[in-house]
Amino acid sequence: MQKTPTIVITGSASGIGYGLAQQFLARGCRVMLADLPGNRLDAAAAALGTPERAGSRACDVSQREQLQELWDAAVARFGRVDFWINNAGVGPPVIRLDAVPPDWLDRAIDVNIDDGR
Repeated sequence: MQKTPTIVITGSASGIGYGLAQQFLARGCRVMLADLPGNRLDAAAAALGTPERAGSRACDVSQREQLQELWDAAVARFGRVDFWINNAGVGPPVIRLDAVPPDWLDRAIDVNIDDGR
């Protein structure tokens, strides 16, 4: 008997992450959506229309404790995590690089390339 995979997708309230969630659900998988708190995440989860196989959890991927809480929520909901897709990311403002505020650069590093060390 084949087990139903459980997939956690960060940055899944829109774009590629949301598209991945749709496709995994269409193939019978269970999916835990994760994105920053707010209406986008709630709307994305509701739009999927499969509450028995889709959950959601607000998560800022730059905050290690929130990542652990996301893992724990997925395990509590579905029993395990089989795949984790790090899709969350932030894009640069459309301005000259030398005009990008330092706090934005710090945020981009924390979200996009922080290795957790």
